[in-house]
Amino acid sequence: MSGEPTSPFAFGGQPLVPPPPPMPLFSAEQVAATTFFATPVAGALLIAWNLRRQQRRGSLVTLALGVCVIAVALWLDLVWSGAVWWLAVPAWTMAFGVGANLLFNAHLARAGKRSSWAAAAVAAASIVALSGAGATATRLAPRAVPSFAEILFNWTGVGANRVAWAAGASRDDALRVGDALARAGLTRGNARLSLTVARDQGRLVLNIRLPDASPAALDGARALTRAVAAQLEPAECITGRIVNPSGAVLAQGTSCR
Repeated sequence: MSGEPTSPFAFGGQPLVPPPPPMPLFSAEQVAATTFFATPVAGALLIAWNLRRQQRRGSLVTLALGVCVIAVALWLDLVWSGAVWWLAVPAWTMAFGVGANLLFNAHLARAGKRSSWAAAAVAAASIVALSGAGATATRLAPRAVPSFAEILFNWTGVGANRVAWAAGASRDDALRVGDALARAGLTRGNARLSLTVARDQGRLVLNIRLPDASPAALDGARALTRAVAAQLEPAECITGRIVNPSGAVLAQGTSCR
């Protein structure tokens, strides 16, 4: 009706309140650095935090994606003898950094950037949580869950000794050889063995690192190869190779049960 007051203050009306300023977001650089140093779980947490601040959907999906990325990388690393893990770290760092840039770069100028100390705190908490969960799982199921050292360096401890795997062999091959060494009594006392399990055209190979191929070294390598072949489960032929510190093959022989 004409002549009626139109002021927002009329009849107890409330003045318009400006919206609160947007909350600061984690930048793409912070997401990438956190992903590189603390795995995709930490990077996914930062992206999920940004999505929640902007009231956008997908925070839980993002976190689940981070967990799945690690799970797939770990599985491929164990299957393909460590080649995947070192390629996966730069790959997922780039993927999470580019994704964060596409999602949030346009909003950062208005919202501002969160402190890098906050990103570092998330990274540290993620590392502690993942390390604790991994150590607990390894203790409860050592054959099923690899330790942190196994993931990084592809070796498993057998008493005071180490059995590594490479060149087509798997963690399961190294565990089988380790069990055979233990059953043969070769891990007792002051024995210190450094072995690498490999596959050559499908055949299991035991690389025994020794400085030379002297008669004493040959006798020791033969005895070790025969002992492992006699105790290996399930049984298969195994080739023992003496390799020097530079990796050159000095002598080899095959033993079967």
